Amino acid sequence: MNQSMTNTERSRQDAIDEQAESWLIRLRSGTASPEDAAAFRHWCDLDPRHREAAQMLGRLWGRLAPALREAPGPRRAAAAA
Repeated sequence: MNQSMTNTERSRQDAIDEQAESWLIRLRSGTASPEDAAAFRHWCDLDPRHREAAQMLGRLWGRLAPALREAPGPRRAAAAA
């Protein structure tokens, strides 16, 4: 029974993480509306785990963004080969 509860909670956290990823993509797409931003804030307020997942993903994105900007794109990598 305890293992089942652990699996259920893990599934719930996975779903929250996926939702946070979707929010990050939408909000950084360049096409997010003020309504999208308000809906994101509401989602974060619904459950502390939502806010935690969004913050964790935001920190990860912040650490990766500089490297992603410097990484060669597909065209540049193909041209260099």
